[in-house]
Parts: sequence; structure tokens; C-alpha cells
Amino acid sequence: MTKIFNPDEVTLTVGGKLIGGFADGGFLEIAEPSPRVTKVVGTDGEVVISRHMDRSGEGTLTLLQTSDSNDVFQDMADAMATGDLVGAIKPFYAADRNGRAKHEATHCWVAEAPSSGYDRGAQPRAWKLGFGTLKNAIRGSKLLG
Repeated sequence: MTKIFNPDEVTLTVGGKLIGGFADGGFLEIAEPSPRVTKVVGTDGEVVISRHMDRSGEGTLTLLQTSDSNDVFQDMADAMATGDLVGAIKPFYAADRNGRAKHEATHCWVAEAPSSGYDRGAQPRAWKLGFGTLKNAIRGSKLLG
């Protein structure tokens, strides 16, 4: 069985704009900050599993400092600072075109702007993102052939 992963075949859009100029190494991390299920065990051993409805998420997107996509996130952060929620909150979509993994949120915002530094070479810019209702599909890759 042979499968393939190619980071060039990860599609990422925010507000319908294609995002690119990813930093070297891990460039996108998405997490659900709350467990979907928790367990409580009573004194007599009765087990209760509670489902939680928090479907929010958070993520970190790391771009090169030279990426034009930094403008998309800076514009969103600027809009949030002025109270322009239409400009500050955008749909988010990420998918591996060689696989079945997808991450979607109708509401994405900049939770924290990156720190800036300059060196001999281009540096990374890590944007912290927040997601309203996050739909995560963590799945494998398609078979080659």
C-alpha cells in the first residue's frame, strides 16, 4: 500500500482568498481546546460520560515574513481593532487534496498577531487564530494508483 503527502497540495483559504507563503516545517496546527467527552466516576463506581457542545477551535498558521498572505491576517486584525466585524471574521477552509482531512469554520478571526523579528534570512510569522464552530475531519490519505 502506497500513499502520498505533499505540502504543496494542502489548500488553505480564508475569506475565499488562497493562503500561501508557508514557513519551513510545520505551518498549520489546528486544535479543539475542549474535550468532546468527559467521564465522572461516582463513589459507588457508577460511570457517567458527559458530551460537551463546545465546537470552537484554535489554530496557529506560520507564514514567511515575505508572504503576501500576512496582509490578509493583518487586515483582519486591524478590522477587529476598529470593531469592523465583517472585515475581522472570515470563513476558514483547509484540506489535504491527497487525502480526506478537512478543517472548516464559518467564523475565523485573528486571536493574536505574531511577534516580528529580522535576521539574515526570512523569518516565520505565527498567527494565532480562533474558530467559532470548527468542523474537523482528521482522516488519512488516498491510496496511490
